[in-house]
Amino acid sequence: MNINQWFKRFEEFENFVEASGRRPSRSDTAPDQERYIAYWLKDQIKYYKSGKLDPKLYEMIENVLSDSKTKLDLAWETTYEELSYFLRDNEGRAPKRETNEQETRLAYWVKDQRKYHDKNILSDDRIEKLDLLKEKYGFDWRLKGRIKESDAKFKVKSITRDENLAEVLSDNQNVSIHDKSR
Repeated sequence: MNINQWFKRFEEFENFVEASGRRPSRSDTAPDQERYIAYWLKDQIKYYKSGKLDPKLYEMIENVLSDSKTKLDLAWETTYEELSYFLRDNEGRAPKRETNEQETRLAYWVKDQRKYHDKNILSDDRIEKLDLLKEKYGFDWRLKGRIKESDAKFKVKSITRDENLAEVLSDNQNVSIHDKSR
């Protein structure tokens, strides 16, 4: 690719990131143009790592990405605050997908955070902030069932060999016993 073509692709990449505030996606569900830009970006990173791309050109790409991270961080913080207010106003009830547009958006956002956590791409800082929601509102973002602890009808209790089964049974109306010794 000649340098003029490279700058043309770079401009498409820069415009995309500026307009969307995020990296382009290679997902099958992304529009063709976005996927094209995403694959171009992937190739540039590969070329840089193999020494085939001028470091100054790669630095231009990094600058665009770092600017977008700032916008992404701001977007994440804004959505986190919206979720926090929602939980406060709804006594810790999880947002549902089928209610209204804002609540649906929050429900999908929480689902995405869970997915990012499962893939180990959610930062420790964000995990800590999300964990605070459980302390403040009883909302455990890690659980798909998203039931508040205070609303739970059944509590799980592990019984050690030293505990008296009769005492535990008298404290719990509904008990399921699983024998782990088998």
